Amino acid sequence: MVRVPWISLALIALICVSPLGQEVYRGLSSGEQLARSMSQLAILIYAPILLLIVLAEWGIRIWINARRRKAAKSTEF
Repeated sequence: MVRVPWISLALIALICVSPLGQEVYRGLSSGEQLARSMSQLAILIYAPILLLIVLAEWGIRIWINARRRKAAKSTEF
């Protein structure tokens, strides 16, 4: 089983190419202070949430692998 949290990473990539992600990117490169501030706020809110999702998926994958190894070990004679 692959331990890379690919589901979360795919979700992040999907968000980045979505219209909302593109609008945040355009706001960061905008010349207007209000647009830059709102884009920075969005990144400051979404980045920790996405990081927690990635870490949660990674932890769940490690936990599932440990349970599978333990179950396989207990069935051996």
